[in-house]
Amino acid sequence: MRRLPIIGVGIAALGLGLMGLTGVGAAPTSLAVSAPRPQIGTTPPSAFPSDAPLPAIAASFVAAGLDRPTFAVDTGDGRLLVTEKRGIIRTVLDGVTLTEPFLDLNDAVPARRPERGLLAMALHPGFSDNGRFYVHLTDGAGDSRLIEYRVSADDPSIADPTSARLILAVDQPGEFHNGGMLQFGPDGYLWVGYGDGNFGDSDRNAELRQNVLGSIVRIDVDAADPYAVPADNPFLGTSYAAEIWLSGMRNPWRFFIDAETRQIVIGDVGQFSWEEITVLPLDAGGLDLGWPRMEGDQCYRTDRCAAGGLTMPDVVYSHSFGCAVVAGPIYRGSLIPELRGMIVYSDFCTGLVRAFALFEGHVLRHVTLIEPGTYGPVLSLAVDADGEILVLTERGEIRRLDVAADTPD
Repeated sequence: MRRLPIIGVGIAALGLGLMGLTGVGAAPTSLAVSAPRPQIGTTPPSAFPSDAPLPAIAASFVAAGLDRPTFAVDTGDGRLLVTEKRGIIRTVLDGVTLTEPFLDLNDAVPARRPERGLLAMALHPGFSDNGRFYVHLTDGAGDSRLIEYRVSADDPSIADPTSARLILAVDQPGEFHNGGMLQFGPDGYLWVGYGDGNFGDSDRNAELRQNVLGSIVRIDVDAADPYAVPADNPFLGTSYAAEIWLSGMRNPWRFFIDAETRQIVIGDVGQFSWEEITVLPLDAGGLDLGWPRMEGDQCYRTDRCAAGGLTMPDVVYSHSFGCAVVAGPIYRGSLIPELRGMIVYSDFCTGLVRAFALFEGHVLRHVTLIEPGTYGPVLSLAVDADGEILVLTERGEIRRLDVAADTPD
């Protein structure tokens, strides 16, 4: 295990906010000079049904009875494993939330507020054979811990709590901006998101790169114990933290890697004014997404805002219309053919769900799928084995985006 320390004082929230939605932010003041942007959205515009009317969309019922579900993964054998903020991983089978936990980590995450707790999980690419999976949680001291577990040798329907292996521990200066997302990419590496750890990133963690705070890291959990840094990580051999792949983020609560296009969709929760979504090629390591110099596409640190070398977001919206972006995947399902290839996202405060098509950095279409307030606050989006999008709500429900029936459920 490697522990990465930091120093500072933190205060700010993932989910305090207002209501509504919008598409793109107003013109910024003294906008920083952006870095050359890698080509993204390589699907030709004609492949998007951008002129075809979308059918009415609803979120059909999948499961209920969950306690603040933060994430869900599909095991591929009919089960959903759902992380609850309090530290329990639940099994959902055929629409029923089973009473027996898949894994009980309640004692490991005694500090569960405001943004602490069990934040997400990821299955190893070889999960069906090796039973390995990873959780991202905050421990009793409020520090971030990335831990590997295995399923029980006697009963593969539950995990073995004694199999815990600490992969990475990161000291947190405060109760907020812990990030929490993790996902294996098509490269076989584990990608993990960390917030900046303090109010306004007063320690400039996301900018200085001396630790992993305010970044998305990329590590190899198979090459060494507890992990190795891939040889092509951009900061390996420099004075910066070698685990970092992308930097300059306030709180990347959710990101999604699309294996088909080898892109990553990043939702970075804003400070007081702007929420942002950035889509990048997986091979675009080393980019700085701008925080704390920029919030969205606007200046946050006016004293350093004119510096160059920043990568601007693709979509921003103001806090007049939301409070905490929840990034989602590029849609690969079949229930809504008109949506295929579009990027889906939500907002915690409003519960809206929107989608946009992107081609060479241009937003071709931006549509509302679920109106604000329909299902309550959205904690996370996830994907099932068929590529369909799951909506996890603060009401303890999981719903699946689908074409609306004639009569609402």
